Amino acid sequence: MHLPPGNDKLVASILEANSNTAVVLQSGTPVTMPWVDQAGALVQAWYGGNETGNAIADVLFGDVNPVSYLRL
Repeated sequence: MHLPPGNDKLVASILEANSNTAVVLQSGTPVTMPWVDQAGALVQAWYGGNETGNAIADVLFGDVNPVSYLRL
């Protein structure tokens, strides 16, 4: 359930440099996210086919809001 080697360290380093970072994961399975509490936003994109990039951009730029997520 871990990301490939080095990816967690990379994400953690980016979040340390800028906590106002949106992390986009595109995976077909759940993954561990030890850095999730430092992320400003998290988008789980799964696998969306040919239009995945456009769909992710629509979410990131606020053109659509498919789900509201609140941390409790």
